[in-house]
Amino acid sequence: MARQRAIRLAGVAETVRFSLEHDPGDPPFTPEQRNAQFRRLLAIERDRLEALHLQVLDQVPGSTDREAFVCQVFNDLERFSQALVWGGMPDDADASSLGAAGLRMTELCLARWQAEVNAELESQNLADTAPLRRAICKIIHQARVAAIRELRGGATPRSQVRGHDGASPPPRGAPPPARGDAHAGADLARSRAPTGMGWPGRHAREGQPRRHVPPLDEPVAEWAVVTVAEAASRYLTSVPRAGGCAPGKRRQVHKGRDDKTRNQFASAAMLLGKAFPAPIWRLQQDDLDRFAGLLDKLPAHSHHKCERHQNMSLEAIIAEAEALVAAGKLAEDKIGLLPPTSNRHFRFLRTLCTWVRARVPQMADLQWDDYILPDQRDARDQRLAFTPEQGKILFSLPVWTGCEGPGQRERPGRCILHDAAYWVPLLCWYSGGRREEIAKLLVDDIAFEDGIAYFNIDATSTGRIKNARSRRSIPLACELLRLGFLAYVEAVQHAGQSVLFPDLLPGESKQHMGDVFYKRYWRPLARHLPFLKPGQALHAFRHMVSTGLKDAEVYIETRNDLLGHATAHGMSDRYSKATALSKLASIVEKIPIVTGHLEAAPVNICMANWPCAYPGSETQRPGRAEGKPARRQRTGPAASIEAPSPAKRAGQTKRKSARVPITGSTTPAARR
Repeated sequence: MARQRAIRLAGVAETVRFSLEHDPGDPPFTPEQRNAQFRRLLAIERDRLEALHLQVLDQVPGSTDREAFVCQVFNDLERFSQALVWGGMPDDADASSLGAAGLRMTELCLARWQAEVNAELESQNLADTAPLRRAICKIIHQARVAAIRELRGGATPRSQVRGHDGASPPPRGAPPPARGDAHAGADLARSRAPTGMGWPGRHAREGQPRRHVPPLDEPVAEWAVVTVAEAASRYLTSVPRAGGCAPGKRRQVHKGRDDKTRNQFASAAMLLGKAFPAPIWRLQQDDLDRFAGLLDKLPAHSHHKCERHQNMSLEAIIAEAEALVAAGKLAEDKIGLLPPTSNRHFRFLRTLCTWVRARVPQMADLQWDDYILPDQRDARDQRLAFTPEQGKILFSLPVWTGCEGPGQRERPGRCILHDAAYWVPLLCWYSGGRREEIAKLLVDDIAFEDGIAYFNIDATSTGRIKNARSRRSIPLACELLRLGFLAYVEAVQHAGQSVLFPDLLPGESKQHMGDVFYKRYWRPLARHLPFLKPGQALHAFRHMVSTGLKDAEVYIETRNDLLGHATAHGMSDRYSKATALSKLASIVEKIPIVTGHLEAAPVNICMANWPCAYPGSETQRPGRAEGKPARRQRTGPAASIEAPSPAKRAGQTKRKSARVPITGSTTPAARR
């Protein structure tokens, strides 16, 4: 028997030792939150006990020792509160166990104590959950015990002092300390109150310094002076979802935000940092109101586009824009950021401030809903689609019918040049591909299977893809073959280039190839299309393709496979594979043909915008990821293209596509 007791005691001692050395804190509040709750409730309990003391004095029987009667009442109250601190709020079944310990618990007591907890939860807008109820109940009765001991001038027993330093406790009859502030009179270092040291009543380990708890109105030192821009930099470099470092295997599967999104995030932080240069944790709702007002006065498309704006305040940029409006040099409707842009800024800033507040509890809980404006338009009307009539107008411009030369692409002439300006819009129109997907194509992305010419959309050295469903194969429409697209591919390959459109390579900048196309080629073209509306660019081709195929009664699943859209059909989508390439080949022929008036011209590659560092060099080719081995160069009339089979990519078979030479496959007959 003695041996069994010794084993149980050893087990209990080991459990206690482990819990003391691995102090988990008191969930669900942080130490700072528990400390603040205790101080507030301690002041409330003082007032309650003062009123109770007067009521008890009035109820003392005439023949009873008044001091002993009052002492007994408060001793019983302290015992009850201490029992609730250690055991939690009892239910009706557990009330008998307290009665066995000499504590008479009534239903009225339980109801009143439950009401106290309910009132605290409601006053602080906390969820009524079991962990929160236990934590609130504990703090209420800790404050009550401390207030009782303060009222009668006693001190916490020596055995319950946390971090006891060997000093003797004050005598029982010592007068209570002054009550000048909310926590005066309660020796928090010697009380059972939550002060950031973990569970009440625990002793600090021998020789271990006490953890520093910062004041309630000051954050820890590492966040005390961090500005908005500095906080954004910390977020981008530390959060894996934002593209920061990801440890171990998470790095293999996690794909953070691309450079464009990270730059937009940093831009939003830069704007707020100019409007609010103080540390970010001091940001208040009024500051956000003022910032929103500044965004409504900034020039929508020209702010921070020049270098001198970088060192100018938002107010100075606004004043400059107002002067331009007054002089008639800037249209008044160009003032104020568009709702999609301001919404993006505020969403990024909400993410940043939520992340900071999780590390700095002293930061205000900001409300963001008032700044993010809902888009009341129908989702189908948010971006306008091109019509076939507009497509015919577009492809009747000199870029496709003949221009004067490389430097005069907008003037009619007899020269037809083949580069990204010529082929990217055609590929977008006859495939529904995204601008970036088409612009970043490699020569090796063009392949054949069963006599069908197609191109692959996948993540390559020239760029990523939007999502997993964007990975697909798209057949080349007969109209593209008629105009000589495969002959262009062969010519670029023969020139030693691995990128299909070398004129879109951004050089040393981090710009996407699709953005290069937009700025270099689309903007000049757009000036000659008076029907264009804001937001109507190459992406509107996708809407045209989707609308045209819908009118042609093509299944939505097939349209999604062509366009790279995910569906919401649950398991029916999971258990069906991608549409076969032969089926997609017939689908792309249903896209409206708007280039029937164009004649196929001999390949005339325009190298005016090719990087001078890549004159067909074998050792350094554009589009190759740094550190990857060079692919074997294939040139000459018998050059062939090899790529993963679309059937294999769709999970239908494991066979590889055959190597088919380009030469002789430049006509629609190659498909048949």
